[in-house]
Amino acid sequence: MFVLMAAAEVAPYARTGGLGDVLGALPRFLKRRGVDVAVVMPGYRCVRRGDVAWEPTEWDVQVPISDRWVSAPVWRTEMRDGVPVYAIVADQYFDRAELYGEGGQAYTDNAERFAFFSRAVLDFVGALGVPDILHVHDWHAALVPAFLRADSARYSWGSSVRTVLTIHNLAYQGSFWPLDWHLLCLDHRYFSFDAFEAWGNINYLKAGIMFADWLTTVSPTYAREIQRPEYGCGLDGALRYRSARLTGILNGVDYEEWDPSSDPALPRPFRVDDLGGRVAVKASVQREFGWAADPNTPLLGTVSRLVAEKGTGLLADIVPELLRRG
Repeated sequence: MFVLMAAAEVAPYARTGGLGDVLGALPRFLKRRGVDVAVVMPGYRCVRRGDVAWEPTEWDVQVPISDRWVSAPVWRTEMRDGVPVYAIVADQYFDRAELYGEGGQAYTDNAERFAFFSRAVLDFVGALGVPDILHVHDWHAALVPAFLRADSARYSWGSSVRTVLTIHNLAYQGSFWPLDWHLLCLDHRYFSFDAFEAWGNINYLKAGIMFADWLTTVSPTYAREIQRPEYGCGLDGALRYRSARLTGILNGVDYEEWDPSSDPALPRPFRVDDLGGRVAVKASVQREFGWAADPNTPLLGTVSRLVAEKGTGLLADIVPELLRRG
């Protein structure tokens, strides 16, 4: 079985959160289980200027955008376990300081950037080989299954391919005003409630939800929650409509990456039966932030965005009780 994954983030090359972490681990573990897997991502500035060795390939993609064609070369590297990773190197779209925006504002051409990326993924299939499964992640790649079905005459090989869309965070949808429709090179009949349209706008994630063969989310609980109005971010109706093909799969953890007994980033390793190293690690963190290295001072840490959705606001209410309990 050949699985081609497409995503806007792949750790360690480009990452802003959990999406990148999943794409940095899941392909490797599929490979270990005997699955032939490859990953394709945008060739951001940070991707090409890191310490990873990328090699140009013989392939270019040719992508229709609005009334013109855009071409871009494809570069290649390998992550651990020998999984090939391909980057679509389109400087006009991806040679920027950040991935999605700067100064708290999204890039104004994100609709075009990620329409291009989704089209590029499909064009690249013609060079790489037709996969059994096209597995795309979040709104940035959600147009892949939509283009594959809505523009089937262009992708005649697509009838044998099954598509999976994983929703990591429903709050981020890729919603753009209707005047961007020309970018997609599709018949206007697809700007409808049962395809690309949501609340009057073009919605990339909605299109993926409606056209993908199967949908997954990051947990069974989240799969249930996003079908309710209070958590559905305006797409709960579409998710209920596709609920027979919606599965929640709990995110895993890479135990090799997050093993404190062998983590080279720690000043001293520790294990569950020998926690002495935690004292040294705590002191190192305190010094890193310019604090006194005091083993009696509570130290709380989390890898998370500081947004209400993550429950950060609840922490202020429970800290006094945590301190009281010692």
